[in-house]
Amino acid sequence: MIILKNKDFLNCQFASLIADYDRNTISRLYQPIIGFTSAMLYFTLWSEAESQKITPLISHESLLIRLKISSGEFIEARQKLEAIGLLKTYIEKNDDFNIYTYMLYAPKTPEKFFNDNLLFGLLKENVGKDEALKLKNYFSYIDKEFEGEDVSCNFMKVFHPNLDSGFYDLEDVSKEKILGRKISKIDSEFSYERFVEELNKISQISIDAISKTELKEIERIATLYGVKEDVVAKAINNIFDPSLSKGKRIDSTRLASILIKELDFKFISVRNNRTEKGYNYVSSSTDLGNKINLLESKSPREYLSILQGATLPADPDLRLINDLSFKFKLTNSVINVVIDIVLNTNNNILSRPYCEKLCGTFAREGIKTAVDAMNFYNNTVKKKKNIYKSFITNNVEEDKSTISKNSSEEIKIEKPSADDDAEWNKLLEEIEGDK
Repeated sequence: MIILKNKDFLNCQFASLIADYDRNTISRLYQPIIGFTSAMLYFTLWSEAESQKITPLISHESLLIRLKISSGEFIEARQKLEAIGLLKTYIEKNDDFNIYTYMLYAPKTPEKFFNDNLLFGLLKENVGKDEALKLKNYFSYIDKEFEGEDVSCNFMKVFHPNLDSGFYDLEDVSKEKILGRKISKIDSEFSYERFVEELNKISQISIDAISKTELKEIERIATLYGVKEDVVAKAINNIFDPSLSKGKRIDSTRLASILIKELDFKFISVRNNRTEKGYNYVSSSTDLGNKINLLESKSPREYLSILQGATLPADPDLRLINDLSFKFKLTNSVINVVIDIVLNTNNNILSRPYCEKLCGTFAREGIKTAVDAMNFYNNTVKKKKNIYKSFITNNVEEDKSTISKNSSEEIKIEKPSADDDAEWNKLLEEIEGDK
């Protein structure tokens, strides 16, 4: 998570042609999914992109005053726009301030929106199936065949272009990039598109034969274990049962069991090949910042492996983290904090009852990020010398050389300093100040 400061500047640019009719699409189809604040932010950035042809840079402070929202609300609204493919954010870092560039993308046309199972499913989930179908009818048209003869005039009859004049030569066509209709792809840690491609290579299973609920469960298990799409497709091909009704053709327990056996632990790289979007990174380069980023970016399987020297976790431990994810619906980063706390306070034994107790507490508190989980635990346990004072454990420090041997990038871990308590409090103040 990069902390947004009021004095940071922003500029807005169009990555696509965006037309007035797109306002209706945003208001009726996207707003029920992303909410009013995100929709209004999109319209505001749209207006800003047009006005910045004259004034290129403004501060975030002036934008927040205009919208009457906090920086935390702004970041949440912006992330929804990014996640749904309407916005991409780039940052240019400086010593005293950062410059953010916001690239605006056009929404999908109604036709493409309703043909997108993910977006149409989200719409139904948010407004209900009946209302979603009403919206679909609103954007539908009747393709009528008109009676009578078509007497419309054609192009050549009216304009008579002289093709020998030299004005129509291909070399005169611009080689420069011209702004057109461009839609940003929705980024997800698990790519349905890659999964379908891999499944089609090895089987005759149609994606339509798999229910939305089953796809969500496939994504959850794959993300939990940090497994690539080709491995998941292979597992699905082995367990798919076409004789059962749709929604019951994939046994999630068997899928988890197969993926555990398929895991490749030859080495663990510091950063996997997946997109880092969606992670709550902090910009601090201290030990504390490194630990938080590790908790945020790794799947529980990968994090547990790092803690035990880049070796394959035992099957019972992998089944445990799968059960925690399924039962409590926590994010991977929060499950990583649970693993970290239990191992540090329970003699390196991953106790199921202790894990479930912590997960139940975090679930009731609605905790979503590693920082919030760590902070809640510290404040609740009320220990002056909490486990996150020396937040990089000895296990991770000892395993640094093991992981680095086969990694393209080293994990940089320094010994905890005497000012760790002050460092933790300072970082929390910075994060809380921007919420």
